Amino acid sequence: MAGGESNGGDTASGGASAFRGSGKVLRSPVLNQAAASSQQIGVIGGETPKSSVLNFAGGTPQDGVLLGRTALQEVRRRVNELFEFIKDRNNVHTRIKQMVNGVKAAMIAAERENSSLVVTRTSLKLRAERAVEALEAKLEEEAERNKGEALVVEVKEGVSYADLLGKVRTDPELEELGENVVKTRRTQTGAMLFELKNDPAVKSSAFKSLVEKAVGYESKVRALLPETTIECRNLDKITTEEELEDALIVLLDDRTTPMAIRLRKAYGGTQIASIRLSTPAASKLLEAGKVKMVSNHKKVQQAQIHVGEHVVHSKRALKYLGVMVDDRLNFNSHVDYACEKAAKAIMALSRIMPNNAGPRSSRRRLLASVATSILRYGGPVWWTALGTKRNRALLDRTQRLMAIRVASAYRTISSEAVGVIAGMIPIGITLEEDTVRYTRRGTRGIREAARAESLARWQREWDTTEKGRWTHRLIPSVSTWVSRRHGEVTFHLTQFLSGHGCFRKYLHRFGHAESPLCSDCVDCEKTPEHVVFGCPRFEAARSEMLAIIGADTSSDNVMQRMCSDIAKWNAVVGAVTQITSALQRKWRDDQRRND
Repeated sequence: MAGGESNGGDTASGGASAFRGSGKVLRSPVLNQAAASSQQIGVIGGETPKSSVLNFAGGTPQDGVLLGRTALQEVRRRVNELFEFIKDRNNVHTRIKQMVNGVKAAMIAAERENSSLVVTRTSLKLRAERAVEALEAKLEEEAERNKGEALVVEVKEGVSYADLLGKVRTDPELEELGENVVKTRRTQTGAMLFELKNDPAVKSSAFKSLVEKAVGYESKVRALLPETTIECRNLDKITTEEELEDALIVLLDDRTTPMAIRLRKAYGGTQIASIRLSTPAASKLLEAGKVKMVSNHKKVQQAQIHVGEHVVHSKRALKYLGVMVDDRLNFNSHVDYACEKAAKAIMALSRIMPNNAGPRSSRRRLLASVATSILRYGGPVWWTALGTKRNRALLDRTQRLMAIRVASAYRTISSEAVGVIAGMIPIGITLEEDTVRYTRRGTRGIREAARAESLARWQREWDTTEKGRWTHRLIPSVSTWVSRRHGEVTFHLTQFLSGHGCFRKYLHRFGHAESPLCSDCVDCEKTPEHVVFGCPRFEAARSEMLAIIGADTSSDNVMQRMCSDIAKWNAVVGAVTQITSALQRKWRDDQRRND
């Protein structure tokens, strides 16, 4: 450091430069040990004189132009010059060389520290940019979350997107829909999506039937609700998706809310559940804050009683007053018992109820009440068993067997459609109606109020289900259908109402026909609507029917006219019977020729 300070003109002795001698031999001057020690102590203590620092950065006025550069770069240049000057000289004291090497090492360390600071600034900048991006993504997600409900119309083959959009825009009944649509676009699958206003009063289910009517029943229309994914933590490792769904249903007090649950393992032997459901339902769960889970996965206890040489084993369920009570008190065993007993009764009754003959539908419904009574017995006691999918599905399958016999339908029909045609309220709704009537017994008008609520709930389920859409188009109101005072449902009428019969489109769907097109028309599928209201082959039967029920009758108003007058009902049944019988004979003839 002493030699470095002398380069600017100040020496330890106050005279000439330390590196300038007689011009013959360059020798290092003899330093005053006390001065050297004081200078060394000043450097270590951080008390280097200001003049020394300025001289080190640039001691001459000509070096002032270097101040614009980075100070650290200028220090590095001067240190390198000093190091190159003394490294190969033998007349430089060892102590001076050691000090210069120390300065160079400190310089390298300072450069590294400076580079790390630059990297730190860069990383902080990147973090700030990422934070901005995350905030923008969160705002976009929030905007997506605040979207309203939507309608999706899946375009069938042969129909363009423009044609479908034109039908919706020109339909006078959809003017209100147009006022509430904020965006119309095509999805990746080619379907048409209507985004509705984010208004609790604007419901997609209210416009679903109108859009179906405008585009035709063969274009599938679905109602979409904005969905949100929430997490439920600290679940024990034995909790199942079914148990969590049942607990959420109880918390929401709504069994119709669709949800998708996925469990994954977490730390400490716990689980985390990702739950995807509609945004209103998610908000309700978040307001609750937590869900209480009570697990009954404990070891089953068995008991044995020895009586002489006989051993009596305990059972997990016993019958008390006709109700099976199990050791878990979930009444799963009673659901199994009731469904098995009802299925046996249905099999016995089905022998006297063939599809194309036998008693009429009103008497079939009376016989079906035998099986229904078995399922409903003791309902207010065990109706909580409906909280599991397994029990609801088992009860629905059992009732479906009886409804098929009542409606004289093919077994390919959906449970929702055959229940409406047969006029049988779903068993789950019936059991809850029985429970309400029992718990509120003695209240005036409770029977009528409970039945009205059951019909309203049945109507909501019928409007929101994706199955039986052709039947829904013909029978949009279940209360009007089941409250009619006349009219028997026959085998041929059920084919028309369900779309499951000897129609080429139905036969082609199950591989019994090569093409769904009508052989008497050009590029037209043979559907129930086509053969009854459009095919020229059945013009005679159609003219006779329309002369009674009205020339402007279509698939959208035929049910209302049938339910209004017995003569109109019989006219439709007669025409449908002629048409479906002819189709059935033709199909059988085709089968014989192919064989």
